[in-house]
Amino acid sequence: MTDVDRVEGPERLVVTAHDSIVMLIVANCLSFDEPALRAFSAGRPVPNASLTRLHRTSAAAPWVLDEYSATRHLTAIDATESEQDSTRV
Repeated sequence: MTDVDRVEGPERLVVTAHDSIVMLIVANCLSFDEPALRAFSAGRPVPNASLTRLHRTSAAAPWVLDEYSATRHLTAIDATESEQDSTRV
């Protein structure tokens, strides 16, 4: 994350990680101390294949949390797979 802070851009960066790393990245980007991280994470699991999105306007700007542990995209996939399964013989 330190390297990301030194670079203007990239415009978009994708990081794949498990729940504890997602939490640490959020804590790092939002400058949470340990009590703030514990309060934030209480009751907020990070489901498998969920999306967490942060953004900022420049390398010097603060990070903003846009979306945390979103799973809407999984529901759309599940519905499509169910439709495909029902048409298989």
